[in-house]
Amino acid sequence: MKNLVFAALLLFAFGCKGPQNNGGFLIKGTIKGITQKVAILERRKDGNWEKIDSCSIDTVKGKFEFKGKLEAPELLYISFGKGLMARLFVENTEIELSADSVRQLNPKITGSKSQDEFRDFNDKSDTINKDLIALGKQYSAAQKSGDTILMKKLDDDYTKLSEVIEKKDREFSVNFVKTNTKSFVAPYFLLNKLSYEMELGQMDSLTNAFDTSLNKSVYVKALKERIDILKKVAIGQPAPDFTMNDSLGNPVKLSSLFGKYLLIDFWASWCGPCRRENPNVVAAFKEFSKKGFDILGVSLDKEKSKWTTAIKKDNLSWHHVSDLQFWKNAAAKQYGINSIPSNVLLDKKGIIIAKNLRGEELIKKLKELLK
Repeated sequence: MKNLVFAALLLFAFGCKGPQNNGGFLIKGTIKGITQKVAILERRKDGNWEKIDSCSIDTVKGKFEFKGKLEAPELLYISFGKGLMARLFVENTEIELSADSVRQLNPKITGSKSQDEFRDFNDKSDTINKDLIALGKQYSAAQKSGDTILMKKLDDDYTKLSEVIEKKDREFSVNFVKTNTKSFVAPYFLLNKLSYEMELGQMDSLTNAFDTSLNKSVYVKALKERIDILKKVAIGQPAPDFTMNDSLGNPVKLSSLFGKYLLIDFWASWCGPCRRENPNVVAAFKEFSKKGFDILGVSLDKEKSKWTTAIKKDNLSWHHVSDLQFWKNAAAKQYGINSIPSNVLLDKKGIIIAKNLRGEELIKKLKELLK
C-alpha cells in the first residue's frame, strides 16, 4: 500500500548562525566518529522531502546545532547523507541528540516531551509487533540466501499471524489517541497510522476530541482538511466532477461517462497490489460492460510509457486518464485517495454508492445492481 501524506505549511524562522529565536528550539547534536560535514534538517511534505535548514558539522568533536521556531511540535528529520537519518519530534525547547556511531544511528534524544511520547508509543507498538518483525527479518535472511522453500513458509506464517497482531496494534493505537487528547503526538499517529483505513465518522470524532491547544498542529490541520474532503466524497454524495487527459492527450470529463454504473479506479503501474487486483477488475468488466457498467481508470503514474504499457499488458480495455503527477494526481487529491488500489462506484446519475470494492465484492455488488 502506498500511502499518501498531508500538505500543510508552518511558519519557521531558522538559522545555524546568530542568536536563538526567542521561545524557539535548539537542537544540540553529538555523534562520535562522524565524517559527514553537513547536516540537513527536513520534513516530509506531500510525499517529498522539504529542506528546512542545513548546518556544518564539527567532525573533530562530532557536534552540530540547529536553531529555529515551530508553530507546534512536529516530527522532523536530520539527514547526514548516504541514507543516514535521525527522526525526532521537535518542540520549542533545548533538545540534545547523541549517538556513539553514525553507522548504527539510533540516537539518544532528550529535552522534548513530545519525543518521549513518540518513543514510548513506538516501543509499545514494536512490542506488540515483535513476532511479525522477527518473521520479517527471517524472511529477509532467507531471501538473501535464496531459500525459496523457507520464504514460502515464512510468508504463510506472516499471513496467518498478521491479522491478529495488526488488530491488536490498531486497538492500542486508537486507545492512545483517545486517551492523549492534549498530546501533539496523538494527531500525528491518527493521521499517519490510522486514517488510511479508518471510517470517516470515527476519524471525525477522534479529531474533534483533541484539546483546542492542538489547533496549530500541522497534523490536526491536515486531519480537518482530510475530513472535509472525505465528507464531500462520502456514500450518498454526488461525485465531484473532474477533467483529465487520456493517453492520447484528449480531455475526458467524468460526468461525460454518467448514464451507466461507473467505477472510478485509482491505480498505478508501479503499484503491486493494484496489478494483482487488475484481473478481478477485468473479470468484472467482461461480465457487466454490456449490461450497463463502465470504468474510468485514474493512474497515479509518473511515466507515460510505463502507464500505457501496463494498460496493454493487463488488458485494461476501458477509459484511462492521468496527469502523470504521482501522488499529486488532481483527481486523487480531490477524492481524498491516500492509498491504492482504491475505487469509487457511482450510480447512473453520478451518485457515490460504494467504495473500495475488490475481488468478489465488486462482482457481488454489480450482480445486485444489474440483475
